Amino acid sequence: EGTVCHGAYNQHNVLMLRKGEAVTNFGNWCFDIQMADLYHFMRKILEKHNWDPELGRRMAEQYNRKRSLSVEEWKHLKLCLSYPWRYWKLVNYYASSQKVWISRKNIEKIEQATALWQPWQRFLQSFC
Repeated sequence: EGTVCHGAYNQHNVLMLRKGEAVTNFGNWCFDIQMADLYHFMRKILEKHNWDPELGRRMAEQYNRKRSLSVEEWKHLKLCLSYPWRYWKLVNYYASSQKVWISRKNIEKIEQATALWQPWQRFLQSFC
């Protein structure tokens, strides 16, 4: 059963206020399961922290303390974290752009994604 999700939930859309937190930029909202927002948030943070397994475990545990996850939700989260979205996104962009050359910026993105491959694999072995 779908619920309203942010659609682009990441650290840039969370404001830390004196009286709590606020979430902004709901331009990509959609009906989905809440694991979609949790996955997106975790992926963005973990990419910035070299796929640190301990950080990923703590993030999931803290979320689970506030809102208990079902077995199916854990499976869904693990599945999403296991898919190489970053590679797919880069390859799909290149394949659908109909350009005969790859820009320097895209090469840098591919190099960054490649550098994160081993840490991501270690994370998956530990977390999943």
